[in-house]
Amino acid sequence: MFFTANYAPPCVSFQQTFATFCNEANKDPNKRKFEVVVVNCDASEETYKLALSKMPTAWYNVPYEA
Repeated sequence: MFFTANYAPPCVSFQQTFATFCNEANKDPNKRKFEVVVVNCDASEETYKLALSKMPTAWYNVPYEA
């Protein structure tokens, strides 16, 4: 699980590094190393959607309402 918040600069910068790492680790679709589940901690649905738009589409996410 990857807990993150768009309002926290360390989360935003780590997300970019983590996405690069995940892409490299999972580049062979037949040998995926792991799956990512994003738990976003943003306070509004607007910032939640903004954060999701910057994440790889292969990552799963917990819906804002949850």
